[in-house]
Amino acid sequence: MMQEKTAQSVSNQEKTAQSVSNQKKFVLSDESAQEQLDLLLRYYDIEIADIGLQKSGIIDSVLSRIIRSIRQGNLTIALKSGKLSLLQTLVNPPGDVTELEYSEVTGQAKLVMDSAGAQSDHARMYALIGYLTGVGSAGIAKLSRVDLSLAEALGFIFLIF
Repeated sequence: MMQEKTAQSVSNQEKTAQSVSNQKKFVLSDESAQEQLDLLLRYYDIEIADIGLQKSGIIDSVLSRIIRSIRQGNLTIALKSGKLSLLQTLVNPPGDVTELEYSEVTGQAKLVMDSAGAQSDHARMYALIGYLTGVGSAGIAKLSRVDLSLAEALGFIFLIF
């Protein structure tokens, strides 16, 4: 009986390790991912050197997270009819929603963020991301850690420009 539980535990660990391994496979090159990220930054006229956070390492972490997600096929950034298209494919969807399509950041989006008040940076970011994706801050709060991490990285970019 004990051997069966141990064998089952090992089998579950192997399945989990295989699942994690499958998630880390890259479908795009680093260069292709960088081109997509550059498209986002150019579209919003974001100059990383001007942000002032480069020395802190925060911006490097955020950009690395975005590039890794693009390479894994979990984020697509493209121009469609002159408009920027950001599509996040959820790794662990919390329900029927399997993708988040981000609309363009506008003044209205910033006002929604400001309506969250000064409660916390996360409340403001979730309000902004929720508005841009149409799922609301409650929908963003339901995301799994891996999906939330990418949404927060994009939210960070949107917040700083």
